[in-house]
Amino acid sequence: MLTTFLPTMLTAYYLPTLGNFLPRELQNCRYFNAIWQLFPVVVPLLQAPFRLMDKVASEPVKKLSKEQETVEAKRSSRKTLRYIRGIYMSFAVISGLSFTYARRSLPAGSSMAGVILPGLWDYTLPVGSFAEGIARFMKYDESLVMASGFVWLGLKYWELKRHDTRCRGGR
Repeated sequence: MLTTFLPTMLTAYYLPTLGNFLPRELQNCRYFNAIWQLFPVVVPLLQAPFRLMDKVASEPVKKLSKEQETVEAKRSSRKTLRYIRGIYMSFAVISGLSFTYARRSLPAGSSMAGVILPGLWDYTLPVGSFAEGIARFMKYDESLVMASGFVWLGLKYWELKRHDTRCRGGR
């Protein structure tokens, strides 16, 4: 399953995200945004064909002795850890490039914090238009998503650290 996660996410999540920013026509951006909104449904659906291809391409399972099973389990655990690290590294590179692009495309005189994070008292200000209301909502949404993402990242880091300790013979 891990071997199919990265290609699935690149296809179903990151390509439509990229499509949000590349087209010059507003209608095409809206089209890609609509596709991106469906990613919670599309990712599992798209992962099925990738898993089928992975299953067809993998070696058949042979009957192993207990010793061989133990060695194979350790090898499989290390391989899984490499896949997870590769996935995280890929997502980190994509995120870093996205952040760099966002920083370079900011209007003069504005800051990343001002664009992404809501002000302390923004919720008390009146909303002048629908677009302004959506922009404010997106700032709060982004703040919540970033906070939950950092919690998730911390939990995954802790899980990887614990898994790595077990693989090396620690407690």
